[in-house]
Amino acid sequence: MKNLEIKEILIDLILSIDDKENSYKLNTLLNEGLDPNLSFSFDESDSNQTLLEHCCRFGLTNYVDILIKHSVKLDILTEDNETVLHLLAYNILDNTLKENSNKTYKKIIKKLKYLINHQDSDGRTPLMLAIKSGDKDKANSLIENGANVSIVDYCGNNCLHFCFMENHSINLQLDLIDLLIQKNADPLQTNKLGLSPINYYLKLHPPLCQTPFSKKKVENEELFVESEEGISPGNMNIRDTKYNT
Repeated sequence: MKNLEIKEILIDLILSIDDKENSYKLNTLLNEGLDPNLSFSFDESDSNQTLLEHCCRFGLTNYVDILIKHSVKLDILTEDNETVLHLLAYNILDNTLKENSNKTYKKIIKKLKYLINHQDSDGRTPLMLAIKSGDKDKANSLIENGANVSIVDYCGNNCLHFCFMENHSINLQLDLIDLLIQKNADPLQTNKLGLSPINYYLKLHPPLCQTPFSKKKVENEELFVESEEGISPGNMNIRDTKYNT
């Protein structure tokens, strides 16, 4: 089979759902000698990416699982210095069942544990992207395997800042905050804009400021917090406050 034909078949598979039928097609190609580390682009204007990178970007974890079984090289770095852990933590689509996706992710974490705190070209770790995507299971798996909650990206954001970068429900935000606070993430860490995770939380949920909380100054901005002790990484538990809705 010619390279152009293989490329067209692979692109068609990537743009399709990674169901049993398509997974069987990919596995057959690999059994017949397709290089699992093959690189190609979708068109001439794009740079080459490995088959694994394409599959990760589209959240095709059934394909990724098949590639792993065929000894694909996992420790790749993209043009943006992202690892496979980054790509699967936050991708544009997720066509597989969440349970299968997380099972594959845990398998990759075990193989790439030494890259678990690797920072991409923006300084983001896989944990930051898992938090941004709102994937509690992936975030928890990363933390259990040594992900550092205190690392900041090149804009000064820590993992707690990433809780508020997507339009997640307040309950999901609280789940993510609880997970990180339990691991001593700092809610008062300010980024290069001088804003802490608490600032972002109160900006997204302004009704909180109408409740009788004590006041605490951070970077000339009043923050409203419950309890006489104020907020600190050790005593903060947002779920215990009166404004939880």
